Amino acid sequence: MERAAQLLQGNHMTVTGVACAVGFVNRGSFAAAFKRKFGVNPVIIDLIGNLMLMPPLPISSFFP
Repeated sequence: MERAAQLLQGNHMTVTGVACAVGFVNRGSFAAAFKRKFGVNPVIIDLIGNLMLMPPLPISSFFP
């Protein structure tokens, strides 16, 4: 599961792709096992990881 968390955070892989990469055939069973281990749905980790990869917005975009 630690490898799955790394893949979700650092790559542009889908949750289904990560599930297959770590040996799960079913996305649902992967999500359930991930949530049991970490207490959070893997989609959340995927979203946070993708946000962290985005370039920062220029400060001028906050002030017209």
